[in-house]
Order: sequence, then C-alpha cells, then structure tokens
Amino acid sequence: MEPWQHLPFWLPADVAVTACDVGTTRARELGLPSRPVQESVADTWAWLQRAGRPAPPPGRTLPGLPGDLENALLRT
Repeated sequence: MEPWQHLPFWLPADVAVTACDVGTTRARELGLPSRPVQESVADTWAWLQRAGRPAPPPGRTLPGLPGDLENALLRT
C-alpha cells in the first residue's frame, strides 16, 4: 500500500507525525468549534444519501480499494 492512496488517511508513522499530529490550540482560541466524530460521520452519510457520490476530479479515480487489492487483503 502507498501513503495517501487506497485506504484514506493511512500514512507511515514518520509522515503522520507532521501530517496528522497538529495542535488545535490556535483554532480553539479563535473560536473554531469542534463536534463528536460520530455526529460528523452521521451527517456526512446523510448528505451522501441525498446527494449521491460525487464524481472524482479529472484524472483521479474513486476512493477505495481496487477489487483485487481488497480481495488479497481479505485472504490474509
């Protein structure tokens, strides 16, 4: 597997340190609200059910595992 491909947000630990381990102090100081992950997932799912799956940008494929890679992973 490659970082940033196939499985969303999968990164090697050395890359994740700079990509995902970001402090939120400044955002909170500026009043940016946060909410539970479950609420965000439920709202995103509801939106997808109404709007349908968006088309990928030109030159990109839909997110997710290619069928052959998914099958290989399931067999392990």
